[in-house]
Amino acid sequence: MSWSFTVIGRVRAVASDVANKITNDEVSVIAEPERQLRRDVGDLIAKTLAPYPENVAVHVEASGSQWTPDLKAPAEAINQINLKIEVLYGFVE
Repeated sequence: MSWSFTVIGRVRAVASDVANKITNDEVSVIAEPERQLRRDVGDLIAKTLAPYPENVAVHVEASGSQWTPDLKAPAEAINQINLKIEVLYGFVE
């Protein structure tokens, strides 16, 4: 399974939207441990954005995937995670 999201805007609005996306497991069929890893990414994003000044604009991209390389060993899984948090200078509204 895989998941991804991109959020752009002022830091507090982005943090709130990311939290909503991370906790919205009902719309996706994500198995463990991928679901917990996705929550961990959300926690990392929240901790990273927490000290930012409110007027800063950011671009957050996150994605991940989990697959089983050997169907005879379904308990074994490979996870891949990508995360990018970028400050957007010169952002105007």
